[in-house]
Amino acid sequence: SNNNLITNCNIIDNEGYAIKLNNSNHNTIKNNNIINNTWISIILRNSSNNIIIKNNILNNRNGILIDSTSNNNILYYNNFINNTYYNANDYGKNTWYSTKLYVGNYWSDYNGTDENRNGIGDTPYTIPGTGNQDNYPLISSYKEIKFEVNLDTLYFMLLVSMIAAILFILLIGVIWYYKNRKKLK
Repeated sequence: SNNNLITNCNIIDNEGYAIKLNNSNHNTIKNNNIINNTWISIILRNSSNNIIIKNNILNNRNGILIDSTSNNNILYYNNFINNTYYNANDYGKNTWYSTKLYVGNYWSDYNGTDENRNGIGDTPYTIPGTGNQDNYPLISSYKEIKFEVNLDTLYFMLLVSMIAAILFILLIGVIWYYKNRKKLK
C-alpha cells in the first residue's frame, strides 16, 4: 500500500526485518526506535518517494538496505548507531540529507571533523552501495528539542501584556487630552 505513516513505534528484538517496504511509495517512517533486530532494521524494495526521518536505528545486525529499484527517498535526522554489519547500504538514487535544512544523519562510524563547530561534519559520509552520500552528517546524535509550555504561565503573561497595552493606550490618551484640551474648548 502507499501513503502510510509509521510513527512513534518501538520495534525491538524482532527476528528478520523490523520495517519492510515492498512496492510501497509515498510513505513516512518517523520517530521510531528500531533496536536489536536480528536481520535488517529497514528495507526498501521497489519503493520510492518515501521520507525516513527522526528514527533511532541502533544495535541491529544491519541498519537500512535500499535496493536499486528504490529511488527518490529522503532520509535525515536519523541516528544510525552500532549496527553490526552496516549502518546503511543504498543501491538506488536517494537523498541522505534535507535539501532545505542542510542536515543529514548521525553515523556512529563517521570519522570526519567539524572545524567550524556547527554540528555538521566537514566531509560527506559515503553510503556503501552506489556511492550516495550524506553531505551533512551530524557530529552528535539527533535529539529533538521539545518546548513545554506551562499554560498558567502563558495565560498570566498574556493578561499582563494586555493590561500593559491598555495602560499604555490610556496614557497616550491622557497625554493627548492635556496637550489638546485648549483646542477642544
